[in-house]
Amino acid sequence: MKQVSVYAVSRSILEECGGDVVSATDEMERRVRAERDLFYALMDPLVRKACYDVLREVVRDERRAIWTAPNYTKGGNGDRLVSASLTLLDFRLPHNLLPLREAGKDDLVAGAEWYETQASNMQHKARWLRAVAAKVGNKVVGEKFTAEELAKLQEAVA
Repeated sequence: MKQVSVYAVSRSILEECGGDVVSATDEMERRVRAERDLFYALMDPLVRKACYDVLREVVRDERRAIWTAPNYTKGGNGDRLVSASLTLLDFRLPHNLLPLREAGKDDLVAGAEWYETQASNMQHKARWLRAVAAKVGNKVVGEKFTAEELAKLQEAVA
């Protein structure tokens, strides 16, 4: 199989279609289906990413169930069910997916730092969007701001 640069092919098709992303998508799909090398060059990394994403979804769902599980029953008749269910010891760390029961101090610190980074990033985006909303008035963002102005506002709310 020959080496194919999906990026180069994409750029070429986009140029051929005059920058029209919808037309370029149609043309690229046609070529991907017709050219085996291009198909595999495009799909191989997507298959890996899809597998990773599905596994992460399973872990997130498991983590959510563990985090919100009451771990008790009011009537006392669900002891067997609760004892067989996942507990906080099964909570998986975000950066290495270790269950908490197997985590050492360094794993815990790294997991906490990962969550802090995510929270900080989300808070920054929230402050920025609130700042944009406060200034946009009755217009849409593209009518009120340039990309440079948005970037300055993004820095200002850091």
